Amino acid sequence: MKAWLALWAAGSAVWGAEPRIVYSREQPGSQPAYVWIAVERDGQGVYRESPDEEGGTAFRLLPHEVDAIFDLAKRLDYFRKPLDANVKVGNVGLKTFRYEAGGQVQEVQFHYSRIPEARLLADWFARITETQQALARLQRCLDFDKLGAHQVLLQIQILAERERLVGAPQLLPLLDRIAEDETYLNIARKRARLIAERIRQSSASPPAGSR
Repeated sequence: MKAWLALWAAGSAVWGAEPRIVYSREQPGSQPAYVWIAVERDGQGVYRESPDEEGGTAFRLLPHEVDAIFDLAKRLDYFRKPLDANVKVGNVGLKTFRYEAGGQVQEVQFHYSRIPEARLLADWFARITETQQALARLQRCLDFDKLGAHQVLLQIQILAERERLVGAPQLLPLLDRIAEDETYLNIARKRARLIAERIRQSSASPPAGSR
């Protein structure tokens, strides 16, 4: 954790000078009920699940993922215009997009939007959330619950097959540890190897026109 916080602190020193996009979602009753995500133009990011959380969990996105996120922000005019559809929907939560660059800030809030780019951008952050939650569950298995690793790996495999993982290489150190550790079930070690291989292949040749 100290290493993550040190990385976050180093990155925060330059935030404000370099462009970054901040997303938050408040949705009581969901899990998690609160999410705050910041993504810098160089791919560094921070993930939090509480407004009172200090530091947060650092992560890094792949170049084509960062490009897609910032391109959507550009197509949304960096959040200068309203996005909310102003219709009654279920509990979809209050979302906030915020763009910071060169001391300038643009921010917009919405519950539900019919604008395709806004929905795509919100989905990118939903995928980051899913990836960070999967990473945290896998870390807990390594620390406390080796028998539970197989079920978590199955969930991660499903995310990978549905192309829901973002910044997937951050999972590789944990996957490799499981694959090489004979104290884990063979089926878990095999699944960890398969997921790691998939991540390495997709990272080496990102899909054309990544959404």
